[in-house]
Amino acid sequence: MCFEVLQPVVTLLTTVGGLITGGGMKEKTAPPPAPPAPKPPEPRPSPDDDAVRRARQRQAAAVQQRSGRASTLLTELTREKLG
Repeated sequence: MCFEVLQPVVTLLTTVGGLITGGGMKEKTAPPPAPPAPKPPEPRPSPDDDAVRRARQRQAAAVQQRSGRASTLLTELTREKLG
């Protein structure tokens, strides 16, 4: 019986308190969704990997082709002297 009398009083005080403080009664909202989990990093190539080894061989061959006597001569490789 005592609870039935206090219920309207509590509701009235809550409403008046919300009006005074500017808060009012707010409905609870759902928390924002969690961000997606980060993707695991891709593995880095190791120095012993076949692709790395082949790339080093291609680079060494390209450097070798750009250097030396064969890269500077515009004529055939013969022992004839010009002139």
